[in-house]
Amino acid sequence: MLRATFLTALIAVLGACASPGTPPTETRAPIQPATPAPTAPASPTPPAGSDIDAIIGEWELEGGTLDGQPIPMVPEAPITLTVNAIRIGGTSACNSYGADWVVTQDGTVEMDDIVMTLMLCEGPINDSEQAYLEALGRTTSVTMDGDELLFAAEGTELRFVRTNG
Repeated sequence: MLRATFLTALIAVLGACASPGTPPTETRAPIQPATPAPTAPASPTPPAGSDIDAIIGEWELEGGTLDGQPIPMVPEAPITLTVNAIRIGGTSACNSYGADWVVTQDGTVEMDDIVMTLMLCEGPINDSEQAYLEALGRTTSVTMDGDELLFAAEGTELRFVRTNG
């Protein structure tokens, strides 16, 4: 008896699913990728002695140091930086990266965790990328030094030049 009841219920369900022209009884919204809601950062302020508009734009790493050692540069794998009032990002020799950031009233930098793509990088390109990301993650201040953008922390410096982009 239990088997007959189960089969009757199964046939009824399958029959309902197979009826042509029957509109669905429920509509579902398309699945959207989970994106974290942006946090409201403190109002960005100009870096020490500069106007915030002076740093917004496209930059390329000209050189830098990490713990006093030069960051290896690979000409065919440039490191880039795009800056806006609340976010930075670019290419870190191999991968793309980004982070939310705030330049506080006293000229210090507060940066969220850096997120990035996960392409495999090897050899000198990997060395360049790893050193750059480590230095960027340590950044505590940003200033303009003439036409160069300077990210700095104790023992660490990143010097960028503006690109035409």
